[in-house]
Amino acid sequence: MREKLSKRAQKFYRTNPEAYLELKEIEQRGTRICPECEKEVELNLLECPECGHILRNSRWKDTWKWILGSLILIFIGTGGFMILFFGNIPTCDDPHTLQRLRGEFDHTLYATTLKLVSESVMSYGPQEGILLFQNRNCRALINIQEGSEVHVEYLLEHHFFQEPGMTVQILAEP
Repeated sequence: MREKLSKRAQKFYRTNPEAYLELKEIEQRGTRICPECEKEVELNLLECPECGHILRNSRWKDTWKWILGSLILIFIGTGGFMILFFGNIPTCDDPHTLQRLRGEFDHTLYATTLKLVSESVMSYGPQEGILLFQNRNCRALINIQEGSEVHVEYLLEHHFFQEPGMTVQILAEP
């Protein structure tokens, strides 16, 4: 019996053998006395049924609030991370997007035929903010060496866990 107790309790009962005998008697009876109304109460009850006095506090009394609060913060943080990292499509005039668009034209037959100057790629159209988990339709203007311009429409496609894809369509409207 004494081995089940904490070291502090073992030390207390070693110095007070009468208290240890009283503890054994309470365990054998299966009841204890309420300090407020002095009625016998079962050992497994948390509060006295007669007067409502709290005999002992539950270990999990207030921890559910901390667990729920931390889970809410974890879920919000995870959702925000997923949206910003995996779902964001860059804007039309993003330097990385324009660099990829220039790369699309540098290796196409259409670019060599029309002598497109890929450094002149300039996006235009409605400026949009963050688009999440959607495709973004963009337009650009490319100068030709002879001085005319070509309008280009390109679609930034959303792919999960990858870089955004790109589909290019050239509209010859000088």
